Amino acid sequence: MKLLNRNRARLVVIGIVAAMIIGGSKVRADFTFGEPVNMGPNDEQVGPTVNLNCSQDYGPHVSADGLELYFTSSRTGQTGCIFGDSNIWLSTRPTTEDGWGPPQKLGPPVNTSADEGSATVSSDGLEMYFERWYRDADSAPNASIWVSRRPSPSDPWGETTQLDLLGDGMENEGAPALSADGLELYFTYADFEGRVGKLYVTKRETIDSPWSQPVGVGPAVNDYGCQAMCSISSDGLLLVFNDWWNCSARPGGFGETDIWLTRRAAQDNEWGPPVNLGSLVNTVFVEDQPMISTDGTTLYFSSNRCGGSGWGNYDLWQAPILPVVDFDGDGVVGMSDLTAMIGAWGTDDRLCDIGPMPWGDGVVDEADL
Repeated sequence: MKLLNRNRARLVVIGIVAAMIIGGSKVRADFTFGEPVNMGPNDEQVGPTVNLNCSQDYGPHVSADGLELYFTSSRTGQTGCIFGDSNIWLSTRPTTEDGWGPPQKLGPPVNTSADEGSATVSSDGLEMYFERWYRDADSAPNASIWVSRRPSPSDPWGETTQLDLLGDGMENEGAPALSADGLELYFTYADFEGRVGKLYVTKRETIDSPWSQPVGVGPAVNDYGCQAMCSISSDGLLLVFNDWWNCSARPGGFGETDIWLTRRAAQDNEWGPPVNLGSLVNTVFVEDQPMISTDGTTLYFSSNRCGGSGWGNYDLWQAPILPVVDFDGDGVVGMSDLTAMIGAWGTDDRLCDIGPMPWGDGVVDEADL
């Protein structure tokens, strides 16, 4: 039971106990983040081969079943220390309790002589959206979103097709993030010259339907100068994103680039004001490209913080997402907390609504036990 799981409650965590305005009503976001862990090479639990001490490794995406890890890397081989183009790599594991295996570079047609990265894979494993960009010494990078499909998860990825979601031909679209149902695609529009980064979403009626004209995710998020690289939770109620390097950091942060979250009470509601993830996740260094696991228990992200594989290197990190179960704040999880949950049964009390996701589902019921 979440309520009586004392070991989890004793983790070194920060609490996001924030009053956020969603749909005109105040709700509390009562959940915490555990201490971030570097995903290699020195952590035995998650494997020795994901991060290299001489490459930039970033943009993690973990498959819905938790057995595939896609990420972007500048490595030239399994242990190559010569910086190359950015490509998409894949690491797998037999079960979610095992460490990640040796990464393999995806072959063509996904990876090319250009730079590829920021992969996001559909829940059924049959669609992959990713970013491809071309470098020009005399101009800013030109980024665009591409898609590859395959008949089954055991087949190789097929031919790639470029998307022009905004229809402007500017090729400044990147960092795609697909919703769990495959019907929403979030992405970043970047104006390198104007120092602007905005988050957009495009929708489709079915997975075989065309994507609609994209719209901004709303003023609460986009009214600030720059934001980018988002991830949507599988229940569609939480969006995480980061500041963008091309602009000044959002006020209230801790360093160069921070990770933020915004929530909504229902999928047809507006996103609420962004909240910083706090000083355990965010540091004076760069934290970006967040991704929430399908079960809502883990935050994956990239950072060049201390404790990584090498000075200044971007590594993949992960942190647990935990519900706050000490409802009365007395430092002990016990009968008084259970009594509080019983009293809130059937309501939308966010304090006791801690399941099935750590941020709840809008009602206190058996999913919160």
